[in-house]
Amino acid sequence: MLRNNGFVRAVLLLFLLFIVAVSAGCQRASRTPVGAEQSAWVLTVRHSDVYRLPATWLSKGASSGTLRLGDHTLPVWRAENGSISTAFFYAPVTATRQSTIGALFWRAAPAAHPFSPRPLRFIDGHTSQTNTLNTLWREEDRLYKPKADQSVPWFWTELEAPARWLDGITLPSGAQPCTLTLQLWGMTAMAANPDHHLRVFWDDDALADARWDGAGMRVLRFALSRAAAGGCHTILLQAPGDSGAPADVVFLDRWGVTYRRDLDVRQAAVTWQADAKAARLHVSSGRPLWLLDITSSLAPVAYGPAVPGSSWVTLATTPRHRYWAGTVAQMPFPAARHPLKTLSTAALADLAAADEVVIGANSYLDTARPLLALRREQGLTVATLTPRQLFDGWGRGVPGLDAWRNFVAWRKAHGTPLRFLLLLGDANAAPWDSDSDALTTIVPTAFVRTTFLGETPSDAALVASASLPVAVGRMPVRSVAEVKAIVAKTIAYEKSTQPRRQLLLSDASPEFAPFADAIAAFWERQDGPVVRFRADVSSARPNLLETLVAGPAWLHYVGHGSPLLWSQQKVLTADDAGHWHDPALVCAWTCLNGYFILPERRSLAERWLLVPQGGAVAIIAPAGEGGTDQERLFAAAFYRALLTNDRLGAALAAARAAPGQQEMGLQYLLFGDPALRINWARMAGR
Repeated sequence: MLRNNGFVRAVLLLFLLFIVAVSAGCQRASRTPVGAEQSAWVLTVRHSDVYRLPATWLSKGASSGTLRLGDHTLPVWRAENGSISTAFFYAPVTATRQSTIGALFWRAAPAAHPFSPRPLRFIDGHTSQTNTLNTLWREEDRLYKPKADQSVPWFWTELEAPARWLDGITLPSGAQPCTLTLQLWGMTAMAANPDHHLRVFWDDDALADARWDGAGMRVLRFALSRAAAGGCHTILLQAPGDSGAPADVVFLDRWGVTYRRDLDVRQAAVTWQADAKAARLHVSSGRPLWLLDITSSLAPVAYGPAVPGSSWVTLATTPRHRYWAGTVAQMPFPAARHPLKTLSTAALADLAAADEVVIGANSYLDTARPLLALRREQGLTVATLTPRQLFDGWGRGVPGLDAWRNFVAWRKAHGTPLRFLLLLGDANAAPWDSDSDALTTIVPTAFVRTTFLGETPSDAALVASASLPVAVGRMPVRSVAEVKAIVAKTIAYEKSTQPRRQLLLSDASPEFAPFADAIAAFWERQDGPVVRFRADVSSARPNLLETLVAGPAWLHYVGHGSPLLWSQQKVLTADDAGHWHDPALVCAWTCLNGYFILPERRSLAERWLLVPQGGAVAIIAPAGEGGTDQERLFAAAFYRALLTNDRLGAALAAARAAPGQQEMGLQYLLFGDPALRINWARMAGR
């Protein structure tokens, strides 16, 4: 009732204006959306470095501005080169599971508190550092192994013995290689000891013969005793398969060479850690030199510019501090930029009060208008948000978990906890692959570690909180046509007056019988007879398909599963979605039916949901693997919650918040609208 009160809305609007104004000077602003910087840009950078801004990015006549990383203001310095003026800064980057890029906010304007560099003085050093250790890594993310025991389980290549793999590397001129490092994951653990054997060759010379036992991450380091100059080098890995183990499988994550490099800034800038009180640099005389102390990544200090009078200079340094030295021309530009996606005060007010928030690309949101209109007719308030607006406003430009948590916390701070969150867009295992356009249509998911699968995608983890359950659902669409199809199917389903029958398929293994019996008993008490099918009966598939063709149903499954099928007998598969006309509401108490993050293959849950007719109007399915006992407890909590919730997602959120259901709750996902209404009057027994 209060949501339609004009006075309350006006008070809320004034309160939001006050919050935005106060937060501008607040150090702890992570929960407040960025909404007042209409002329700001989001700059993306790929790695920690000193960057410059091209003249075309700066406001006319302004070569300074305000730069922020999260809640921190970073120093920006000016560099003059004749009539050309530019701005430069140091940008630290911290990679996350969702993104390996960094994002900063830039607003071109006269700086309120301009940063001035300190004078750079050349000294006569007695004991000077002349070189430093660097590591050049070779890495490609091609193989995704969720069971790997590392935070980002991507690997380059698989060595299934016997196997052979060759690669090369080019070291800078003058480099002196010291150490070769291999980062590996042993997949197999056999009775043989040791069960892994790997031979390593450097430039065709035998370097090492490594043997070790067991599964898990393994780091191997080998000294490069024969010094080699910079240039091209090769590495050869051989897994001979002679350990005696039935299987010897190793995955290569990355490899790198640590080498000693002269502090030579004639061709490129150098970054190093000081190990003496002075550093001697080889420079280009006549070119202005800058030195930055980047020990404190959020508070770097700039020295310069100074024009060297000779090709060698000595600078004072502090041991264990990190430094960058180079010229303005050696500073790279940011990888990309886009205008900060801001929100009007009215839009913020809508978001603060909405029962359901829908996040998706503008074209997807436009296509979903009929569904949003239906929710409003049902009494829900609905607001929309694009992925860029979410991550720019609450994630400070980075597509990480902080954005989701900050958004939910922002809602909670305004006294209106979020009820429903619909993600209108697909996700994938590597959202960092396209840092420029990915967040226009992709809505990244979270990843959690689970007992059986390992790393598991989880939309529930985006807003996970036992004290603040949010009903989350996803329509993993990749086109406007798919949005149109699932929206039409959802609306038709809710407006249909046909009764729905309860159908239950159980797998052949005896372990699933008590689980299936419990589901049948619940629905028989609430809704009358349940039509049951057993996977080990030869007629199960044709009989079940015939029953689905006959009309609407709520379909439950208990048993073994994979991303593409139900039961080893393949009673139903992902290809069966179009075999019936009326979409079912589906609960899949199995494994991996909702493993939706592989771009080259869509899971059963995705295909059943997105088929224009038939399939599922909504499906509750796991993205991971689980034990039958744990799944049974979670299913019982969900079915009990249905008795007091008339929206499908609300019942799932209540089950997730029940004691002891954290792991099952995080990996059981809802594909469809979490605000889907359950009309008990349409059940067969009513």
